[in-house]
Amino acid sequence: MKKFLRKFINRHSFFIAFVSILFFLSTYLNSRNLVPSRNPNYQNISKSLSEISFINSFFFSVKEISLFGIAEVSILILTIVIIVYNRLYFINYYNKFSYYLKILLFSLLTFEELSFLTEDRFNFLDSFNNQNELNLHNSNFLSIYIFDFVPIFGKVGLITFLVTILLFIIGYGSFFKKLNKLNFIFLERRNSFYSNLYFLNLFLSNAIIYFSLTEFYGSLMQVNPGYIFNLELVEFFLYSLFLIDTIDKLKLVKK
Repeated sequence: MKKFLRKFINRHSFFIAFVSILFFLSTYLNSRNLVPSRNPNYQNISKSLSEISFINSFFFSVKEISLFGIAEVSILILTIVIIVYNRLYFINYYNKFSYYLKILLFSLLTFEELSFLTEDRFNFLDSFNNQNELNLHNSNFLSIYIFDFVPIFGKVGLITFLVTILLFIIGYGSFFKKLNKLNFIFLERRNSFYSNLYFLNLFLSNAIIYFSLTEFYGSLMQVNPGYIFNLELVEFFLYSLFLIDTIDKLKLVKK
């Protein structure tokens, strides 16, 4: 029993369990039609979000005002609090530049997550943002396609390309000696692999469509086919990963 518990609390076992839970939750959301389908054959949705009870909507959806939406913002704020509260430890071990850069990055992420509060509040946003919100991730500029066709992926948007590149840099930057001064920004090496979830989700989800397996996957899993992992749940995982990594760094600098 002790051996089993020791193995379970191992870092990789934890992440595997975490990802598995998110997979089953994504499957559940797809089966209840709470997430949009990417396949036109599955657009006949029997229930609209307005018909779902408030409790169901809060706990089992990925809207801004939901359990996961609030959890994402809370995780980001908690990460910032940890960084600010332990300022001297982090600056002494790393450097001021990477310290303040990390605060800036997490502040921007927090603002992006809360930007739904600015919807329809500024008239000029209608020309720059497809949700009429003050943010970057819904901006018309980032919505453009930069590649008309990439095998398996099809059309690739600018935001998809940038997020993939940024996650690779954050995930694997610590492996490059010339970037050591930015190690506070990068994930610890033992956490690096899990930054791939975003890319792997896109790849596998598009592969199902590319190889015409949509109907097979939908009937097999009894779901409304979309992304294998709902993108909001991927965000939730990544923010949790960043928090865990920050705690790892705190333990390191306090040794």
